[in-house]
Amino acid sequence: MGSQPRTIKSIERNHQVESNTATDTAIAIANWTAFITPASYYDREEAVTISRPPRSGRYERQAEEDQVDRCRLFVDGDPTKNELYSPEYPNLYPKNINCTRVITAPKGQIIRLDFRNSFNIEAKEECKFDFLEIRDGQYGFSTLIGKFCGTDFPPEITSKERYLWLHFHSDDTIEYTGFSAVYEYLDRNREAPSTDLNCTIEKDGYEGFINSTDVPADIREQVIRDKIALDCIWRIQVKDNWKIFLKFLDFHLSKPNDCETNFLDIFPEQTVMPLRVKNFCGSAGESITAESNILHMRFYAEQSAINSTFAILYTAFRDRGSAACTDDEYDCEDATCISRDLKCNERDNCKFRWDEEKCSNETTGQSEHVVIIIIVFGLILGGMVITFIVNCIRKIIRDQKIIRVSMV
Repeated sequence: MGSQPRTIKSIERNHQVESNTATDTAIAIANWTAFITPASYYDREEAVTISRPPRSGRYERQAEEDQVDRCRLFVDGDPTKNELYSPEYPNLYPKNINCTRVITAPKGQIIRLDFRNSFNIEAKEECKFDFLEIRDGQYGFSTLIGKFCGTDFPPEITSKERYLWLHFHSDDTIEYTGFSAVYEYLDRNREAPSTDLNCTIEKDGYEGFINSTDVPADIREQVIRDKIALDCIWRIQVKDNWKIFLKFLDFHLSKPNDCETNFLDIFPEQTVMPLRVKNFCGSAGESITAESNILHMRFYAEQSAINSTFAILYTAFRDRGSAACTDDEYDCEDATCISRDLKCNERDNCKFRWDEEKCSNETTGQSEHVVIIIIVFGLILGGMVITFIVNCIRKIIRDQKIIRVSMV
């Protein structure tokens, strides 16, 4: 009753931890001393604001470098042999690690992935602790091929198109030797229609627009010709240490409320489903704030919904904190700064529209209206005066003729 509670996982593994050798314990302690991105970051719940852990300071930067270095065997592998390995293979893979890579075949080819020599990842029901996740595509939301763990080799895997997305995850206790794999490129079946749209649209700068019309005409033609779904990604990247604000200007899905057929998804830097920030599949879009300088938006529409339309204004902004905005920035009066070039550009870049208040173009527009009114009024008045003068002259001439006739 008085003992400290333990997690279910700790109870399940207690006998394993106690039986570790001195060498295993030393390795575990060494791995624990290095800060790695926590697993909770990958498994956290959805949020309206896209955010990531702070990265300030030498310690945090060193932690990110350590994470990249430990993932190197998985991310880079041995390109001369087309091989990849679990992190730190053939040694035990590290704790608390998330490594992601995309294998990309040349155009017109597909990928065959085969696991060889060893496969040893902590086994648990549904692979909920440590696992290798493989998806058929180039994103974390692509079709899931499988989630693998234990000691049974995964089957030979062949992609449908030229990408395979792989993600290796480990938790905070008990490591194994991992795996090695080899991949090769094969010619795809040319008789089958290609579903590889390669529809990625890059955006940057202090502001810009994301429109349904950004999708290239040849991709739309391919979708219609091959009767496949339209699936495109917009990748927005602004200055380091700046953030992104999205504001919907137009949103009209052809199949609203059909969330399997037609939708927009918002992701942060990683396009994995657990990190998806927002799914829009109804009849309205709401503003989104990204807490980093990179944001992804996915537009998916099956054949019956490819005529969906949307328009989104994105704006790069900076949290000013307690300091003031710089000379080349405009203060939005909500503790954020935008580029001064965006002030009075007839677009609402500040969240509360302060950048479009008291603009000279409004005064100019009002002045132009006043001038037009004065000119029109002057023309009318001038016409009335001229008409009056002409009538007076005619009357005088007529009166003179009458006088002359009466005198005769």
